[in-house]
Amino acid sequence: MIRALLALLLALPLAGCLSDDVTETAETVLTLQSGTISELRERRGTGPFTTYPYAPDMMLRMVEQAAGMARNEDGEPVRAIFVSELRHEVIAKEREGKEAEHDGYAAPFRTAMLAVVHPVRGRPGASRVEIHMLQRGPFHRGVVNWTRDMPGWITLVIEDWKAQEAAPLAPLP
Repeated sequence: MIRALLALLLALPLAGCLSDDVTETAETVLTLQSGTISELRERRGTGPFTTYPYAPDMMLRMVEQAAGMARNEDGEPVRAIFVSELRHEVIAKEREGKEAEHDGYAAPFRTAMLAVVHPVRGRPGASRVEIHMLQRGPFHRGVVNWTRDMPGWITLVIEDWKAQEAAPLAPLP
């Protein structure tokens, strides 16, 4: 069954009569791809949460830096990292092959991560971080396990910042 689906998938571009959108949709369906950033955002507020003794703006920068520690299967850094100060979130997308160099938002991905930084009520110098991830599908698996690795990477960033005496943050472009 899987072989027949993959053969059909490979034949679709050869058909020539299909638009790029139809071909892309067929590939997505036939290779069992799923998961969107919107789905990750629907998990916002569900935890689990980790509390840190840093203000949300500083924590957002730390989470961004931690996401930059991720490496794809080829050992290349994950370049697609997007920070939203408005939403207090960091989105990162692991990509492979020719897409690995692409830092745009719309390119295909293997894994994706959403980290949300929440203020802690009554403690302006503290924040709570929640991390959610998804794998794109059984035939499009990445190697980054964001929910497992991000807490450790955040700890490394915190230690680095402490060693540098918490250098002032650069403003967002």
